[in-house]
Amino acid sequence: MIESQRLENIRLKGIGASPGIILGKAFLVEQGKVDIPTYSLKGKNEIEKEIDTFLQAVELTRNQFLETKKEIKRKGFKKGDFIIDSYLMILEDNLLIKETINQIRKERINSAWALKNIRNNLQKIFSEIEDDYLKERRSDLDYVVERILQNLTGKEPLHPDKVPEKVIIIAHDLSPADSAHLDLEKVLGFVTDVGGKTSHTAIMARALQIPAVVGLETITQQAKSGDTLIVDGVLGEVVINPSPDVFAEYQAKKEKFDAAEKELLKFRNLRAETQDGYYVRLLANIEITEELPSVIHYGAEGIGLYRTEFLYLNRSDLPSEEEQFHIYRQVVEKISPYPTTIRTFDLGGDKFISRVALAQEINPALGLRAIRLGLKEVDMFKTQIRAILRASAFGKVRILFPMVSGINEVYQIKKILSEVKKELKAKGEPYDPSIEMGIMIEIPSAVIIADLLAKEVDFFSI
Repeated sequence: MIESQRLENIRLKGIGASPGIILGKAFLVEQGKVDIPTYSLKGKNEIEKEIDTFLQAVELTRNQFLETKKEIKRKGFKKGDFIIDSYLMILEDNLLIKETINQIRKERINSAWALKNIRNNLQKIFSEIEDDYLKERRSDLDYVVERILQNLTGKEPLHPDKVPEKVIIIAHDLSPADSAHLDLEKVLGFVTDVGGKTSHTAIMARALQIPAVVGLETITQQAKSGDTLIVDGVLGEVVINPSPDVFAEYQAKKEKFDAAEKELLKFRNLRAETQDGYYVRLLANIEITEELPSVIHYGAEGIGLYRTEFLYLNRSDLPSEEEQFHIYRQVVEKISPYPTTIRTFDLGGDKFISRVALAQEINPALGLRAIRLGLKEVDMFKTQIRAILRASAFGKVRILFPMVSGINEVYQIKKILSEVKKELKAKGEPYDPSIEMGIMIEIPSAVIIADLLAKEVDFFSI
């Protein structure tokens, strides 16, 4: 009797991952993390048997991801494809798998316990990273580990595609691979315990244009399937079982929000011009191609910053020139006739490349990041520049270089850019010979000599 008397107006505060206000019934697809059994092992035979069990679970997890990837391709839904690849890379990471096996042997504990310990150690490393985007990559690690633990414990993975119509999905962590399965006609939105504004989940939610709130911490513990939910993706608020008055209040807010958005969309194709006639071009920032529909839908007049780091992360090799060229070309063609500003990789330091063999001298402590890393690893740098220049044959492209600190770096960049242009010309590869070159002003030393730098480049990005 007590269980049936659900409390009203339970309010939770999280992070608005994707704007919009929704009201509807909850559908709980995941209760949270797997309960992990802990026990000691006796003798060599038990230890080796446990290791075999662990490796079987890893292999099963790999096969599940591969099947998910096939399903996504079958449906023609590519938004989760590249993220599945990042999960597969994590499964191949020696630091995760081998260290777990080492701990099983050394500590004589079961595999689930050992895997949990290794995950906790790796999460501490992620938590010390300053960059918010990369800090959120620990959610990828957590998702992969949880899937292995599910397979170790025999827990059946739950999928958000198996839901009734018109529901708000609740999950501990709705991975982008899961998001890719969402039937937009059935799902109003989703809320999760974990995640942040730069997590894959948040990025994908915005790309899918589904209202979402993440980082609620205890939503899977406090809400149940069938509960009425209010989700405010603008303020990052969720109300469980709202009273009639609160429901009516948010219904009015939703109608006002939807009306305001509809009204604003009327102006999306108008020039952004001040009353005294000054024209301001509004451009969008992106990091994955799946964000392009939103950019076009809301009337942006180009891409002001295309962050390319995503192409280099969570993989065992460097992206080839052809791979980069096809991605850049796709962006440029979809945005044309508006311009696309492509920033070269901002990697190094706390922005690392997973298991890519770079020069031994590259130590994060030495400050080899962004443009310094590019000037050190010239072949890698030239590969990206060639891909960007080739894409410039298909629309207006500007190339942007990050974290420039001095005039000598600009001279080196211009020299490399000139060399790549000559290489492409010799091969007969088309490109825009007048492509604009810019630099980011984000270091104090660059600010001090901004007047000198301005004479050497076509534009600044501040």
